[in-house]
Amino acid sequence: MVIRGEIFVKENDKEKKRSVNISNHPYRDQGVLWLSDSTLLFTSDRNGQYDLYLAKSADPNKTDIFKTLKYELVRLTKTDEHEFSPVIAPDGKKIAFRRGRGKLIVAEVDEKRLKNEKIILDGWSTPSGTAWSPDSRWLAYALSDLTFNSEIYIHAADNSKAPVNVSMHPRSDRSPFWSEDGSKLAFASNRNNGDNDVWFVWLKREDWEKTQRDRDEGYYFEDEDEDEKEDKKKDEDEKKADPIQIDFEDIHDRLYQVTSMAGNEGSPIVSKDGEKIYFTATIGVSEGRDLYSVKWDGKEIKELTKGGSNPYGISLDPKGDDLYILKRGSISKLNGESGKATAMPHSARMQINHLEERSQIFEEAWSALDEGFYDPDFHGKDWRGLKRKYKNWALAASTSQDFYYMFNLMLGQLNASHMGLAAMMKRHSESLPASWA
Repeated sequence: MVIRGEIFVKENDKEKKRSVNISNHPYRDQGVLWLSDSTLLFTSDRNGQYDLYLAKSADPNKTDIFKTLKYELVRLTKTDEHEFSPVIAPDGKKIAFRRGRGKLIVAEVDEKRLKNEKIILDGWSTPSGTAWSPDSRWLAYALSDLTFNSEIYIHAADNSKAPVNVSMHPRSDRSPFWSEDGSKLAFASNRNNGDNDVWFVWLKREDWEKTQRDRDEGYYFEDEDEDEKEDKKKDEDEKKADPIQIDFEDIHDRLYQVTSMAGNEGSPIVSKDGEKIYFTATIGVSEGRDLYSVKWDGKEIKELTKGGSNPYGISLDPKGDDLYILKRGSISKLNGESGKATAMPHSARMQINHLEERSQIFEEAWSALDEGFYDPDFHGKDWRGLKRKYKNWALAASTSQDFYYMFNLMLGQLNASHMGLAAMMKRHSESLPASWA
């Protein structure tokens, strides 16, 4: 978990609160993932820009990263650009990440280095929500076109096939999520009713053509020993996933709308068997969002959290029975069927270097404008000169309010609209790892 830009690890035990700080650095660490049971992968700007790092035990006799007293950090990337948003493939051998604003990179990864990097996407638009297929052969992501409309694409991880637009609509589509059985790709879309709903695309034409009777009694063209074959598959190692079948011809015609509730639904997560979809929604007079589940055909909607609890950082556990969620800075384990929540308390201690922390905030905010401002001439201003002038003044501020005020005075020199730096709403825990050791 990430707390105030530092990475902490705790045991997955409701009776134990203690966590250990893996970061111990005033700059910002984020995007933490488990590469293995003993190694973490994350991004950090501790060396002046965002790079990918590994964290693991430096004690060969104590490889447990929670119990060791010695840590080793390995810097994986050293380019002139930022590296963001790493996503590890299910087979644990490959990683996808973003470099700069519009490059999507796929590389092989182990506990020492990256190798065989391949740029599979390079453009002005920033891919988001990148997700690996269960067989580690495909990537799905959302990408905006020249009208700033976000679409869902499926892209071969080895770049052997051009990306395919599977959503194909002038309204925005985002947040793709693969079903582990390889039958569906879920996403959120505001193409209907003027708000966001949960949709999915059937990846195989055969699944799309099945009738309800086929689903209840069995598909006519399936072998009679299909059930026996399925039982054997369940006994196989999950990491040896069979290649999934994707019928790309007219795939955008095989879309299915799952929800059409009165509010906005989003953040879809498909259960391991592909039968259920979890999502968050704001409904009626609720002052916040809650977590729901629904059968893939839109039936059996169930409210799993109540009272506008605003769950976020939602992930499935490896077995698929429970979800881990964050609510108001606390971690809970939620049973996906009953909705029963179990608190997973944590305690975390860290030393805060306020001066260095503010320096990181200043550098990251300045860099965002340096890379993303629409006018490369910055309205005739010397953007680097403004940084040299205002940074010392901002760091000399006696309060956070004055710090932000001084930074915004620097922004004002650009004479551009819709800009400002402000503190985000405070949350004790910012994110959960995408997998559990």
